[in-house]
Amino acid sequence: MYAVWTLASLSVAGYGLASSVWQLMLVSLVFNAFETAGLIVWATAKQRHVPPHLLGRISSLDGLVSTGLLPLSLALTGPVSAAVGAQTTLIGAGLLGAAATLAGFLLPGMRAAQESPHEASPTGAPRALVTAP
Repeated sequence: MYAVWTLASLSVAGYGLASSVWQLMLVSLVFNAFETAGLIVWATAKQRHVPPHLLGRISSLDGLVSTGLLPLSLALTGPVSAAVGAQTTLIGAGLLGAAATLAGFLLPGMRAAQESPHEASPTGAPRALVTAP
C-alpha cells in the first residue's frame, strides 16, 4: 500500500514535467492506477484489522483526516506557485509527498501485515470471544 502510494505521490511530479497533453494523460493514468491500488489495500486492511464495532467510527475518522487537510493544501498551493512557479510547485509536491509517504512505509511494523485478534469468526463474533464447543 505504501509502495504504490509513494509512486502515486511521486507521479504528481510528472504533471510538472509533462510538456504535452498525451503526457499529462499518461501521468493521470499512472497516478490514478497507483492511488486506486493503494485505496483497495487500505480498505481491505481496515476491514481486516479494525474490530467490527469500531469500523464505522474509524472509517469516519479516516475520511475526515483524508479530506480535512485538503483546504490547507489548496490554500498553500496558490502562494507557493506564485512564489516559485506552477511547474516547480508540482515537482516539489510530488517529491515531498513521496518522501512523506515513504517515511510512513519505513516506520517499524508497517510492512508486516499480521493477523488481527479482532478478525471475525464464522459466527460473526470476534475470535477472542469464541470458545471451543
